[in-house]
Amino acid sequence: MNYMPGTASLIEDIDKKHLVLLRDGRTLIGFLRSIDQFANLVLHQTVERIHVGKKYGDIPRGIFVVRGENVVLLGEIAPVRTSKDTRSSLPCLSQRSGDQR
Repeated sequence: MNYMPGTASLIEDIDKKHLVLLRDGRTLIGFLRSIDQFANLVLHQTVERIHVGKKYGDIPRGIFVVRGENVVLLGEIAPVRTSKDTRSSLPCLSQRSGDQR
């Protein structure tokens, strides 16, 4: 992988699912569709995740444009693996040894 300065390094993350934490504390989850030199983001199929204690709820927001100065954290969300899916390297919770449920 070659090093790309600034937001150019996010070009490889286009069309992947991301979590975005905003300066006002909101959490957005959606597919990254576009980014520019100011870290302005366009998210598609966006949901706003609201946390209350250990529970959460998702509010559909659709297409969401985020100004770069409001982004605190941006991270890719790994695809969820089902017990039948062998393509992912993430452990499935139902297959972990010692999992007491």
